[in-house]
Amino acid sequence: MIIINLVACKKSNNKPLLNDIFNPPFNIDYDFLVNQGFKLQTGLPGVDVPILAKNFGDTLVYFQFDFIGEKIGQTPLCMFKRFKVASVNLKELKDSLYTRNILILNNINCINLMKGFYIKNNINKLFFHCSVDEDTKGGINFYLRFDYPELH
Repeated sequence: MIIINLVACKKSNNKPLLNDIFNPPFNIDYDFLVNQGFKLQTGLPGVDVPILAKNFGDTLVYFQFDFIGEKIGQTPLCMFKRFKVASVNLKELKDSLYTRNILILNNINCINLMKGFYIKNNINKLFFHCSVDEDTKGGINFYLRFDYPELH
């Protein structure tokens, strides 16, 4: 089930932007994302940072930015992906990640699926935080977060 949803997003000009969730884009900035149709989200409860978001089918992709003085910074701090899954089967999840050369860094069970767990892409050596929750309509959301390294 999760396998189907892990590779859905493409840039509008058919060049991959977000087609592999375990290989986040590094050559992007605020202006590029706006030009690709990402919209600034305002008025979100509990959110006081700039967020650009866009839906790709059943997948919501959003990037968090920071303020530099009064302006929004150009470089994203982190990327989130949220997509719906019909159910969470721990064995299928582990098998799906394993076939993509993804290492689960902590033991996962139903309790820490909600709290979150970490994974590592063994090919590009990047780390991601994952979690699962139920939405208000009883659906199940799978979240993936990637924190961009600070560049000085």
